[in-house]
Amino acid sequence: MLHRLRELLLGPPLATFAQGERRLNRIQVLAAFSPDAPSSIAYASQEIFLGLVVAGSAGLALAFPVAMAIVAVLLIAALSYYQTVHASPSGGGSWIVARANLGLSAGLVAAAALLLDHVLTAAVSLTAGVEGLASAFSGLWPHRIVVALSLLLLITLLKLRGLQETGTLLSVPVRGFLLRQ
Repeated sequence: MLHRLRELLLGPPLATFAQGERRLNRIQVLAAFSPDAPSSIAYASQEIFLGLVVAGSAGLALAFPVAMAIVAVLLIAALSYYQTVHASPSGGGSWIVARANLGLSAGLVAAAALLLDHVLTAAVSLTAGVEGLASAFSGLWPHRIVVALSLLLLITLLKLRGLQETGTLLSVPVRGFLLRQ
């Protein structure tokens, strides 16, 4: 019974040789692996501006320096990703590179940081997205917590099913966001 429920929710297990045949296209990869930048663009600007407005005119004078700091962080992140890809062209990312160059403890710290970042990005993005939807459709406002938790459960199940399913479904809002820009 438990095995059938697991297979229904997560899908059947793949044979090792079949895993290599499941490839993601660029939009699926963007949706599955890099939600940070698109989600930050979607909500961070508004939140930063609101924080500066609370500080008054002195806060608004900091808008340009804050924007430049964000650009600097994005450039550092892009350079870091570039170096990571070249250091480990066969894949694995930060965990592999940190473990190979700095040892197991550094690899585990990198892996934990990535997991924490992924969880926080999902939570903040979902919260901002549901708040935006609830603002547009006032009937959702009293149910926004249930909607956010339901979406989080859906994304969790998709992630457990595999990257191809996750990338395929999450590519829909990513494509919409990219087309809107």
